[in-house]
Amino acid sequence: MTVRLGVNDNLVILKKPFDNIEVLQLAHALTKKWYVTEQANFRLETLDKMVQERTRALEDSYADCGVPKSASPRPSGPARFLSSFKRRARIASSTSTMPFSK
Repeated sequence: MTVRLGVNDNLVILKKPFDNIEVLQLAHALTKKWYVTEQANFRLETLDKMVQERTRALEDSYADCGVPKSASPRPSGPARFLSSFKRRARIASSTSTMPFSK
């Protein structure tokens, strides 16, 4: 079945007969996973905005000093790290699985 459907953590197969407690635990686990993922995405967006604001402030300070824009350093450190981190987080979230089988 995995070959046919692929690896996807957005699909849950529950075989009968199942206990109500199994369904409840599964619902709680998936809800928690969704909540944690949303928190992580929000934190990444917040960090991205902070990097953009700091980069803009740095560019403004260079402009105030009369330094040409081409002479100012590119935002490579934090901006590059955040971009790489976001890309890896997206890849990990699209390929991760949560084992729920017995």
